[in-house]
Amino acid sequence: MRSFILDNQQKTKYLLSSYHDTNTQDLPNTYFDAGQFYWMHKKDWLRKKISSLRGTIILIGSKYVQDFDNKEDLKILKEKYKKIYKNNGI
Repeated sequence: MRSFILDNQQKTKYLLSSYHDTNTQDLPNTYFDAGQFYWMHKKDWLRKKISSLRGTIILIGSKYVQDFDNKEDLKILKEKYKKIYKNNGI
């Protein structure tokens, strides 16, 4: 909620300026869609109604999830793989 974005002149500004003076420990917990699985009615899927406020979630620990958008993410993913799988004999 206190994230920054870059404007057209590449200057930072708060995504949600109303939280500018809020201490981070006073903000609610937020979660990101890891995109693992979606279950829905066929009619909703066909109408492309993928997001729903009626949905439920399964929390996945951050050590099991890695966003993969660039070379730095690949490095992190490789390190997680070593720690989780190779060190456990999997």
